Amino acid sequence: MSINALASSAAAGTNANTERQLIADNFDTFLKLLTTQLKNQNPLEPLDTNQFTQQLVEFSAVEQAVKSNDLLSKLVAANAASTTGTAIGYIGKSVEASGTATTLKSGNANWTYEINQAAPEASITIRNAAGTIVFTELTELDAGTNTYNWDGTTSSGGTAPEGAYSITIDAKDENGSNISVSTTITGEVTGVEFDGAEPVLIVGTSRINLSSVKSVSAL
Repeated sequence: MSINALASSAAAGTNANTERQLIADNFDTFLKLLTTQLKNQNPLEPLDTNQFTQQLVEFSAVEQAVKSNDLLSKLVAANAASTTGTAIGYIGKSVEASGTATTLKSGNANWTYEINQAAPEASITIRNAAGTIVFTELTELDAGTNTYNWDGTTSSGGTAPEGAYSITIDAKDENGSNISVSTTITGEVTGVEFDGAEPVLIVGTSRINLSSVKSVSAL
């Protein structure tokens, strides 16, 4: 029986404990075959010990690979548990996160934006959850970190219903060149979802990826 066949059968298992048991069973079989071959070898043509050594080395490599995979699985599980615990710990706290969507409630919605230079020309566009534009404004922006507040008044003069709204800020300098503007939102975390690759925090009617959180504070 060759080491390749034994290693292949060990690698086919999906459970680390099963793989380790397969390796142990196969190694035991290998030793029995080796003992039998040594007992029955032709004294004039002894078996090649280099081959045995190579097979033992390969067995060791397979065993180490299984141990490494097992350790990696444990590390991944530990990291997932840690991330889950972190996300749950945000419930009931205020977070600031990168994003454009926030909640209009009691006639108030606000965003924090950061711009590295003053913009003499800027347009503010606010959309509802369906993506429909409900409000636009032409304004000027000061350099630095600032807050934009919206009271829910639409461009037609009506009042927007409470819910999720997103903002787009397009800014230009005196030469008409675009200026980068980043926005963040702030709100209380009321729940956590674990459906995707990373936890998603529920802030009002908005969903925020855990990796987007910039700061957290007590209410």
